[in-house]
Amino acid sequence: QPLVKHCVLAGGDDYELCITVAPNKESALRATLEALQCSYTCIGVIQSEKGLYLKTQNRDLFSDKLHTYRSQSSL
Repeated sequence: QPLVKHCVLAGGDDYELCITVAPNKESALRATLEALQCSYTCIGVIQSEKGLYLKTQNRDLFSDKLHTYRSQSSL
């Protein structure tokens, strides 16, 4: 039991959260995170169109051929 308790409390990796927020709640979330001095990065938006769109500094890219960890068996 002491080893299990130690592993639960002190073991593992550090993680970052990835969350989605409704557009009408974004400013409230940003204000809350800033008040808590919690850093954050907006990495994208969820849209109704099918597919994954990647935006870079030079151009927009689209890929419907990406393989995620869930689709590796279909390779």
